[in-house]
Amino acid sequence: MGIGLAIIAGVGALLFIVIFLAYAIGTYNSLIRLRNNIDKSWSNIDVLLKQRADELPNIIASVKGYMAHERELFESITSARAAMMNAKTMEDKANADYMISGALKTLFAVAEIIRRSRRMRISCSSSRELPDLKMRSLTGESSTMIRSIHII
Repeated sequence: MGIGLAIIAGVGALLFIVIFLAYAIGTYNSLIRLRNNIDKSWSNIDVLLKQRADELPNIIASVKGYMAHERELFESITSARAAMMNAKTMEDKANADYMISGALKTLFAVAEIIRRSRRMRISCSSSRELPDLKMRSLTGESSTMIRSIHII
């Protein structure tokens, strides 16, 4: 009976070692997977932040162009009004009126464009919220990953 008991104890110890090693390897693999997921999440956040930063020059350029156009428009309206106020002859008054009419047409066109762009901004607000949702979901995913690492 001594040999049988020794064999059973040896098999039990070997089984314990195998189970312990399997648990240790599984835990190690889980930790590595979590670390890789955190690295991937931070990488995604970096990409999104870079994309947002890369869009700033385009936005600034379009706003500068629009502002220059508006400045030119208001300058033309102001100069047309000044020409009307300073006109002495009927020909000068007719030319000033022509300048005012052209400036007002442009002003009305710009006002229509602004009205339409506001309407489009309202309808496109959901498309602008999508990147913000992506950003929030990625940030939430990353914070979940970080919390799970701290728990382990």
